[in-house]
Amino acid sequence: MKILYLCHADPDVDFSGTPLIAEQYIMNLNKKGHDCALLLPMSNKYKTINKSKQEKIKKFYWPFLDNWKVKAFENIPFLHNDQKIEINFKPDIIHVLTWANFSPSVFDKLKSFNVPIIRHVYGFEDFCYFGRPIFYHNDHSKCEAPLSEKNCSNCIIKNEDVNFLEKIKSIISNKKKKIKNNLRIRKFMVNKHFENYFDHLIFSSKFFADFFLKHHKSSKPYSLIKHGIKEPQKTFQKNDDDFVNIIFCGATEPAKGWFIIEDVFFKILKNYSFKFNLRIYGNKKVTSKSKLSYFKNVSFYDEFHPKDIDEIFGWADLGIAPFLFETYSRIIREFMIRGVVPIGTDAFGIPEVINDKYNGFLIKKPFKKNLFDILKNILENKKQISEMRNNLKKADIISPDQEMQDIMKIYKKLSETSPQIKI
Repeated sequence: MKILYLCHADPDVDFSGTPLIAEQYIMNLNKKGHDCALLLPMSNKYKTINKSKQEKIKKFYWPFLDNWKVKAFENIPFLHNDQKIEINFKPDIIHVLTWANFSPSVFDKLKSFNVPIIRHVYGFEDFCYFGRPIFYHNDHSKCEAPLSEKNCSNCIIKNEDVNFLEKIKSIISNKKKKIKNNLRIRKFMVNKHFENYFDHLIFSSKFFADFFLKHHKSSKPYSLIKHGIKEPQKTFQKNDDDFVNIIFCGATEPAKGWFIIEDVFFKILKNYSFKFNLRIYGNKKVTSKSKLSYFKNVSFYDEFHPKDIDEIFGWADLGIAPFLFETYSRIIREFMIRGVVPIGTDAFGIPEVINDKYNGFLIKKPFKKNLFDILKNILENKKQISEMRNNLKKADIISPDQEMQDIMKIYKKLSETSPQIKI
């Protein structure tokens, strides 16, 4: 079978969730004798650069769209000749993991292959200008369905026009009226995408599927398939002393809870700095200048390469993920499979594997107060980490092979309506 995957970024240079999943799928199926390719949004400049090196994945490129979160949903004809771009690959199945950064003309190109198209719904970027609908309410609660043009336009202006001059310009240019009009068009375009282009939807978490389908009443069939996590290549002996090693990998993105980490640890370091080490990964240039930099037991790093994950996570006793919006949380599972006790919020997908106070901790609102209390309790009684670590193996985490078996079932079912597909 020949499968064409779409992803917003190249897994050779972007080590975030979806690109890594794209690489995992393609490498898995290639080993099984299938022929896979990856379609990426890329300018001619980067296409030339990438061609100069040997790559393990077959790649094709479609025009990159600047300011995608606005331009991708404009109801205007595109002036460039995207349809003339050749993709020297004739797929039997098309699997859209994400289409962010692509010119939306890609959908007509995909449709022209006349084969089933699957949409893996990982996020909320189709409907939300910020990708994560947590910026309207002051407590970062998720936006309820249905989204309203009034609330969304207020949210965009509140979070974009942060200084006085920007606010004045916004009023003079009647920005809110323009945003409302764009939001109406956006809703129409998104519904068109889902109804006209996709034959099947996949969600990785039931809770996120329920949330998404409240905002979009899709007529298309959908499946719930969990992500498969690779077993670690090596194991590390955890220390049994009273010292605790803690890791956070969310960089400075608000939705990953950086402001929670910074405030809570600044408070707890004043009394418990001799009890733990904290390593913070991502955006070192910014995090290393935070108020946590005053403490010697806090270390700052940029993002790590996936090949180093065993050693990096193997060091930790605790992994913290105070995420405000997460549709599955792969990193929680990466923690658990390596013996790292997780502390996470009740964001989509996380309560599916964390059994509170059994194999990890769920942070309730108010997040800062409750995270502080959890950490204080652990630092005063580390033995509970060892007890929970024994329960991590019982978590419902599937393998990449199991995930791919479930996806192949969908491919095969869709092939029944497409006789030209060879399984």
